[in-house]
Amino acid sequence: MSNSLVRIALIGTAAGFFSGLFGVGGGTVMVPLLIVWFGYGEREATGTSLMAIVLIAAAGTTIQSFYGNVHPLKALIVGAPAIAGVPGPCCQAAATFAPKGTRLKVLMFVTSHGS
Repeated sequence: MSNSLVRIALIGTAAGFFSGLFGVGGGTVMVPLLIVWFGYGEREATGTSLMAIVLIAAAGTTIQSFYGNVHPLKALIVGAPAIAGVPGPCCQAAATFAPKGTRLKVLMFVTSHGS
């Protein structure tokens, strides 16, 4: 296995470990490591992390549905307002399209640590 595949696997493992241990989002681990180890830009690292989260969430939802733990209507009731009403993630998503530089880093830090 190539060195870069090993590092990608380590990033995923670290993200899963710290997510389970501390309850933090996997992106908290994935994005900085993709930037440092692979030289990804902020937008590329964020997009890659978000796609990984989609895959992880789909797998988790599928497994939990086998146990009868998925309630789609309740998930919609909880999820829809969360997507529309939480300013931090909305600001972060908009900030990824802003010019690179210090302002973006400060905005990302403030919106992710302010609540």
